[in-house]
Amino acid sequence: MHFPRRRFAVALGAAVAAWAGTLLVMLVYGVVDIRSALHLTALSGAFGAVGLLAVLVRRNTAQLRSLRLRFDRHAREIAEIAGENRSELFARADDLTGRLARMEESVHALCDASAGGGGERAVPAVREPGTPAEGRAVRELEALLGPDAPMPAPGEDGVSPETVERVVRAVRDRRPHLVVEVGSGASTLWLGLALRRFRAGRLVALESDPRCAGLVRAMVAAHGLSGVVEVRGASDLDGLHGIDLLHLTRVTGATEVDAVPDLFDRCAPGALVIPGEDHGARGPGCGRASAERSDAVLGAGASADAVRARAAS
Repeated sequence: MHFPRRRFAVALGAAVAAWAGTLLVMLVYGVVDIRSALHLTALSGAFGAVGLLAVLVRRNTAQLRSLRLRFDRHAREIAEIAGENRSELFARADDLTGRLARMEESVHALCDASAGGGGERAVPAVREPGTPAEGRAVRELEALLGPDAPMPAPGEDGVSPETVERVVRAVRDRRPHLVVEVGSGASTLWLGLALRRFRAGRLVALESDPRCAGLVRAMVAAHGLSGVVEVRGASDLDGLHGIDLLHLTRVTGATEVDAVPDLFDRCAPGALVIPGEDHGARGPGCGRASAERSDAVLGAGASADAVRARAAS
């Protein structure tokens, strides 16, 4: 029960005034004497106090009942919200558990491939950053991209964390429409994550080793990057025109070396070329002339126009 204080004060004042007026009339006409008037006043005050107490008790009881109803309603709402959030958290935890299991299988497969050999190159096992500069680059990558799932350590595919950081910053600054990576590995995942994080274009990784290509595809799918990353054979250059960013990781196979000059011609004007540290490594069957030409045009990072000019000279 809501009883405004102002209305209560007005009603109380009116009651006191009416009672005082009645006593005054009774005294004037001699109905009661002074002593009787005082007794009546005291008795009226006592009845008034009892009535006021009853009103206050009723008011407080109504307020307590209203408070209890609101408390029960809020408790039900909180329970419903907590139940919905708990279900969502459980669903996200199950999804994360599944993704971690798939990534663990992929990592085990990578380690098995590294130990087994039998191909042009094996994928090295996961390693920790070995120098302070590598550790700083890894921290910068995590700060830039904020991965929501464990990522393979940059550098396990022969591309240092510093180079991966440079490529990621190029994606952030240039927002390329088409990125092509010669070779694949951990850098493929970081580059795909950068393209998704900065809402840029897509990545096509060219891999000459079918076993490594399959393993990287599995890791790309486990990280939910299949929509922005495609891993294909090194000789499959269909549709690769207008390349905005060309990343040369480990040009080790003969097919990869032969594809590099063609990729330079497919670059868009002003495209950026970033080589990895091991671009000079060559696998069996690579010609000396192709290796020397590829090494001659690669620097720490240059525009595709400059690369083509240096290659032509």
